[in-house]
Amino acid sequence: MYERAVRLSEELYETLLNAADDVVFLLDRDQRYIGIWGRWIEGSGRTASDFIGKTPADIFGEGTRGFLEGTAARVLAGETVTCEGWFDVPWDGRIYYQTVLSPIRDASAQIIGLVGVSRDITELKAARDGLEHMALHDSLTELPNRAAFKHAVERATAKAERGTSSALMFLDIDNFKSCNDIGGHTLGDKVLAEIGGALRDNVREPDIVARIGGDEFGVLLEAVTPALAMERAESLAETVHALGLTYDLDIDLSVGIVAVVPGLGFDAALATADRAMYRAKESEIRVFLAS
Repeated sequence: MYERAVRLSEELYETLLNAADDVVFLLDRDQRYIGIWGRWIEGSGRTASDFIGKTPADIFGEGTRGFLEGTAARVLAGETVTCEGWFDVPWDGRIYYQTVLSPIRDASAQIIGLVGVSRDITELKAARDGLEHMALHDSLTELPNRAAFKHAVERATAKAERGTSSALMFLDIDNFKSCNDIGGHTLGDKVLAEIGGALRDNVREPDIVARIGGDEFGVLLEAVTPALAMERAESLAETVHALGLTYDLDIDLSVGIVAVVPGLGFDAALATADRAMYRAKESEIRVFLAS
């Protein structure tokens, strides 16, 4: 009677584990599966026996080996570890997960393996990434916004302390009001989006173009001299002027440039570049480099 009750209890426990959304697994000290449960296994078209005796690297690829070995070493030393990561699952694509790993001890308190509980957070991560993108990008142009630009400039300032020279540009579109006067905000938004794309397409990969607000943009050029920054500003102005002509618009750019130097904060750098931009606009020379 007792043995039957124990067997029923074990069967019920296994049924509950196999019905769970989370994946529960046991690994021995050599990181080989000795047990695995969860509804995900059935949905994958696999069975638990496909895992038993194999390592996660055998199932999910060598890319998992280094990560798991480092984490498993901590668990086998007695820690409980919570981690996030991803596996490229051969039958289901890339899956992001959160896993809690804990040591398994025998009757003499010796660690003989580890138990893990993994939760699929792929949809959660996509939603989280989407919110992060929205927080750091302009919805019209899809360019980084002021907040993202600030982070980039602060990183460039840190690099300047190690000797890497960068330049910050403040760009304002001249005569943009004529665009709204001719075609309303619909045309204005379209032209702004195209200008944003044109600016992005005409800088190097490490450089950053951001929409600061309205018809104002910021550009961060890394590893440039002041002379090269002015040359690139002239090129961007030509690009925007040519784009405007395709809409019969006489628009142009006024650009202020400031060198990114140690100790110059974002707000001060942007304000200096803004003043330089107005000097360019007033002088009708397109580009002005702040001294």
